[in-house]
Amino acid sequence: MCRACPLNRAEAYTATATVHLQRYSLQTVNSLTVSQASANMAAPIVVLFGYVMSTFTIKIQHVLKLKQIPYKFITVPTMMPRPILRDNFNLTYRKIPVLAIEGYQSIYPEAQDRRTYRPLIRGFASYWTDRPIFRVMTGLMPASIWRSAFGTDRAQLIGHKLDPDKLEKKLPENLTKYDHQLSMLEPLFAETDGPWIFSTSTPSLADITLYYQFLWGNKVASGEGVYSITMEGAPDSKETGSAPVFHSERYPGIHGWYKRMERYFDELPSTEEDKSNDPESVLEQMKKAPTLGRRSILLPTPRSAHQELSEKIGLKEGASVSVTPSDTGRDDPTIGTLVALSPEEVVIKPKQLEKPAAVDSALLFGLFSLVSGQFPPTPEGVTTLQSKFHPGVRVSYKEPGLCETTPGVKSYAGYIHLPPNALNETHEHNEYPLNIFYWFFESRKDPENAPLAIWLNGGPGGSSLLGALSENGPCFVANDSKTTYLNPWSWNNEANLLFIDQPVQVGYSYDVLTNITYNLVASHEEEATIVPADFTNGVPEQNNTFLVGTMASQNVKHTANSTQHAAVAIWHFAQTFFTEFPHLKPNDERISLFTESYGGHYGPGFMDFFLHQNEKIKKGEISGNGAHYLHLSTLGIINGCIDAPDMMSSGIEMAFNNTYGIRAIPQDQYDWAMNEFYRTGGALDDIKKCREMALKTDPHDHGDVTKTNSFCSQAADRANNISDALYVRAGRAARFDITHEPKDPFPPPFMFGWLNQPETQKAFGVPVNHSWHSLAVATAFESTGDIVKGGQLDQLKYVLEHGVNVALFYGDRDVACNWIGGERYSLNIPWAHQAEFAHAGYTPLVLGFPYTQSGGLVRQYGNLSFTRVYQSGHMVPSYQPEAAYSIFMRALTQRDIATGEIDLKEYAATHEAQYSTTGPSDTWWMKNDVLPQPPHQCYVLDISSRCSEEEIEWIKDGSAIIKDWIVVGRESASSTVDQERLHNLQPDEQIPLLKDW
Repeated sequence: MCRACPLNRAEAYTATATVHLQRYSLQTVNSLTVSQASANMAAPIVVLFGYVMSTFTIKIQHVLKLKQIPYKFITVPTMMPRPILRDNFNLTYRKIPVLAIEGYQSIYPEAQDRRTYRPLIRGFASYWTDRPIFRVMTGLMPASIWRSAFGTDRAQLIGHKLDPDKLEKKLPENLTKYDHQLSMLEPLFAETDGPWIFSTSTPSLADITLYYQFLWGNKVASGEGVYSITMEGAPDSKETGSAPVFHSERYPGIHGWYKRMERYFDELPSTEEDKSNDPESVLEQMKKAPTLGRRSILLPTPRSAHQELSEKIGLKEGASVSVTPSDTGRDDPTIGTLVALSPEEVVIKPKQLEKPAAVDSALLFGLFSLVSGQFPPTPEGVTTLQSKFHPGVRVSYKEPGLCETTPGVKSYAGYIHLPPNALNETHEHNEYPLNIFYWFFESRKDPENAPLAIWLNGGPGGSSLLGALSENGPCFVANDSKTTYLNPWSWNNEANLLFIDQPVQVGYSYDVLTNITYNLVASHEEEATIVPADFTNGVPEQNNTFLVGTMASQNVKHTANSTQHAAVAIWHFAQTFFTEFPHLKPNDERISLFTESYGGHYGPGFMDFFLHQNEKIKKGEISGNGAHYLHLSTLGIINGCIDAPDMMSSGIEMAFNNTYGIRAIPQDQYDWAMNEFYRTGGALDDIKKCREMALKTDPHDHGDVTKTNSFCSQAADRANNISDALYVRAGRAARFDITHEPKDPFPPPFMFGWLNQPETQKAFGVPVNHSWHSLAVATAFESTGDIVKGGQLDQLKYVLEHGVNVALFYGDRDVACNWIGGERYSLNIPWAHQAEFAHAGYTPLVLGFPYTQSGGLVRQYGNLSFTRVYQSGHMVPSYQPEAAYSIFMRALTQRDIATGEIDLKEYAATHEAQYSTTGPSDTWWMKNDVLPQPPHQCYVLDISSRCSEEEIEWIKDGSAIIKDWIVVGRESASSTVDQERLHNLQPDEQIPLLKDW
């Protein structure tokens, strides 16, 4: 997707060359054909790595026996990890078996005139795709297999939960399906003239293709081999199995052929050598094999085809590539350097892991498809650890060296990798992996003793890196989208910061790596902006508005669909993060959460869930070394949309009546909207009915009651249509800043380009392009009506009454989640001190040194505060960095928000009363001037929000002059360009995020 990088840079996650065969991997090590070995030379070493009851190991064993090829067999574990492959070959690929062949030439034979046999090559490749009855056969496996550790491992491989009870109940259905398969095959065998599938004197590969499935299926269905698969439970002799599945009387043709195959292979001489299965001696022989020569690679395809493919894909010898299966096991890629590429295969030299491979090898994969184009570079320098406390969970990290350039200040970025079914809470069904991205910054001052704050942007679906790079993080991105400069008001000046991209599929977080196309100018009537794609036949041509890349799956069922589900995922993230990185916790272990926008849901919901989990830990309901009590200190919400009725109604009011004197909607629309909202049977009544239904049918907000979800989703759409959508349709001002034009250039969007620069992605070690907003997540939340279901005010009550400091602060130019609604939320929280808070008056937010400015007005009682911040839009730290920083630090250290001079705990102890502000009861008396707007700027990577219709047409027709993703003019003379309006860029220009411009 990173359009700036040329194709020859797209070595990226690129050749996610997937195995042609979806069920096993054939890799040749020191690759060479056995059939071409000279008679006076020692036979090449052939080694098969697999396990006894592996279906495809059985298949390859029969192939080798049929062709009378001597081989050695090394048993590998049935489950990951497989140290013998990783340590000796740097092979991390999951699929089994692996075939190793010593030598130098092609595994494909040549004719005497050196011509290659293209039909044979194609047939060889397609041979690995067989599995005509494999799916049905796996359905006959005894349920005891799925109840074992093997079942857990296979759930991780497949990427979704396996329910042993359901699988056991489906056995009769699967037997019926199997019987149907046999009934279709029987006529073919009954009518054949010869003993084998084809008219051959001996069995062919086609016979083996079917035979191994019957052989394996009959064994495992009768209980044979179960113990060798699971390595637990009763020995095979005591397994009952599922049922007999092969009846000679019902299927005499198939049965006769099957028995002939049995006899034929029983009578064939075994070609398995050295059955002592001593891997060390075999590996020693392999180490002594000749070193690979440059011309050792298995490429029978005409060279012109290679060149054509290289030009089409943009991959050349030496490129860094990652090889994964096309179906399952995609979280265990093998990374290496491209040695050769043809339409049938890809050959790589494996990347060195912790140490060099013990055996010099090249890895051959039959090729199914290629992922190439504008893709992230292959991750390098990433440390990945298995969690010490949470089975199946992995932790990866890297010091990116980006953004925070203050000497001595470190940052870490990486993932918490949660496998399918890791969220072992009631009603959690994550039948998909969660790879959750984080970016941690040390405090610039005394990090060992500094407090820790987690930052979450909203959306739902917004990346928290927007906050890191345009609000409160250590740096901002310059207008070249390539360089950064330090933020003097960064929140890590005196605190450790942890930014998290959540829910999964947001930002750099992903479930399953997926090829996508990205249409920047897609309308609602057209296809979605980001669409999963198949690049088997090549990567589509890209232009200024159509890009390609690798992202998450875009599957709306592979992410959280409610605040509750998102909270569960982040709880598990935090449990792993703080147990695996104890040195990153503050000395007093207190953790705070600051969030924005939809964070009005995230903040209360997450804190409430965390507190209840803490109670379970206290009671011993959650225990073990991996159970980490979160000492929660402060919750900060910036322009949060908290409670739907006040959010929707205040949006209508803010558009018409505000302290800036701007009427963004006319009187008649205002009257219509207010009536539609409050009338009997109106939008407010729908929201109330939704909440009644949710309380009755889904009181714990699991989001799995279809009727309730549907009604609440419709209620949310109706309310939005007469509030936020009405404002946008009017087209007079920006949603996040009523004083700006609708195509708002502030805050600058340059981080979108920077996060997709290959240099940035390489530094982070991420395998995906960045998505600043996930439509899949937004759609999932919309489908449940999460925004209107309520409960946030009660959650805030619970949070406050458990001693957590709550700071609400709102920029007064925002419409979407405005200060009018924010004030109402603060007054409506039904906590013990609701009346005292309402009685407290407003006092100035004192800023500057020696405290000479007022940045807003504050109401506070005890551990709850509400602040209206002057001259600020939605993202307060971008507009008013000093005010935001002051509120942040005062809240974090539990001091009064107005001045920061009063310690709340000391005040309560000495005065035997809670601290309370005094002053006017409201802030409407404080009116604001409309300040000059920043210059318009069309940024192509955020085209719908930043570019005019005219500029979009220039971009579409190719006449736009674009520099660093910014439209700076137009080539065509047929249309006059307002050069005064277009931003005249300088190479080193920085756009500061400062108030008042």
